[in-house]
Amino acid sequence: MKKDTSELLKALEVCGNFNSYYDENSQNFVNADITAELNRLLSEKGLKKSDVIHKAELSEIYGYQIFAGSRRPGRMKLVCIFLAMGLDLCEAQSVLKACGMAPLYVKNPRDCVCIYAIQNKFTVSQLNALLNEYGLKAEE
Repeated sequence: MKKDTSELLKALEVCGNFNSYYDENSQNFVNADITAELNRLLSEKGLKKSDVIHKAELSEIYGYQIFAGSRRPGRMKLVCIFLAMGLDLCEAQSVLKACGMAPLYVKNPRDCVCIYAIQNKFTVSQLNALLNEYGLKAEE
């Protein structure tokens, strides 16, 4: 049975032997592959890579490298992909967490704008314009 974060933390706090802890709990660790997650979403939502890459305003080569697994995108590039895929906030946060990345945090100004953009189905251009309006960098 999968353990939640608080259970894992409690067990870690009292473990006498880290090797045993690691072996017993490794099946609970996050290690999803970004490529697999994005391709799963493409399939699940019936989307084409070329359309998502275009809507995400990524260069064609870079976009295909992300979907092939030869490039690892940063959080902001993922947000652009999330917008292009039409993901809701829950789906976007799940992908970020599953891939070991920090979820979008509403108290972070740039993340707050990204959350708003996802919730309101912005295009990448609209997101970038809003980031620019508040003097926030679109790139990481």
